Amino acid sequence: MDKDKITQIIQDEVKNYLLKKEIDKNNPKIKSIVKPSTLFDKTMKDMDVDKHLFYGGETEDKIESSKQRYLKEEENKSNITITTSEIKDFETKFKNNVSDQVVFHKQSNGTSIYAYVGASGIEAKCSGIIPFTSDNKIKWEYSIQNGIFVDIKSELSTELIDILEALNSFYISWDQEWTEKLSAQ
Repeated sequence: MDKDKITQIIQDEVKNYLLKKEIDKNNPKIKSIVKPSTLFDKTMKDMDVDKHLFYGGETEDKIESSKQRYLKEEENKSNITITTSEIKDFETKFKNNVSDQVVFHKQSNGTSIYAYVGASGIEAKCSGIIPFTSDNKIKWEYSIQNGIFVDIKSELSTELIDILEALNSFYISWDQEWTEKLSAQ
């Protein structure tokens, strides 16, 4: 789906929302509106849709500044090489300390850990899934800059609590180890 199609869908939804809002208010002006598009055209133009949805309603100058900052950060991003032994060491430690059932996700560099230095500093990421019954699993992500994130599909149990405590405990040591390792490079 391209930007024009997405914009059209959003515009249609905004039109319908604004029209419903005016009808709900029993606004006398609504009687004079022939098409919902009239209400939309008076309220919000195409650029306004882009500005509010994609750039938080900022001014043109701030939008351009934001675009430039993003481009600079992408240009300044430099990948850090992680050795095979470092990856194996991480995976072994994780399996021994958290769960041997873990399935690691491949990161953008094709390994279980991706690290880089960008405009916002050093970053390392890894993620995976820990299945612990046929229907229950934990999706987890580690990030030096953003912390730990978990998405759980399970009933609360002592087994789940144990795994979450192990995930958190391992994250603390992982974060410290990789922050030191990447800061030295």
